[in-house]
Amino acid sequence: MASSSANGIYETVVKQALPTLCNSIAAATPEESWITSSAIDLVSSLVRGSPESGLGEGFFALLAPNLFKCLQEAEDRDVLQVKVLISDQISD
Repeated sequence: MASSSANGIYETVVKQALPTLCNSIAAATPEESWITSSAIDLVSSLVRGSPESGLGEGFFALLAPNLFKCLQEAEDRDVLQVKVLISDQISD
């Protein structure tokens, strides 16, 4: 849905999904790493589906604190692998 070329779809998907995904990243315990890795993977899909104009205002500001805190504390291999995918996509 995020990659839809229809006007306003990307912004709507981000406004609805990103806050929930950020909350999931922040709230999951180390024992719930599957929640974190799934949420990061879905955020990665939003990044891949973003228009050429960019991620949109406030995207990174909302995501960054939760994501960086999670990655600093993560020990799960799946969570850390997603870190590499996200950094590659954001730097493109």
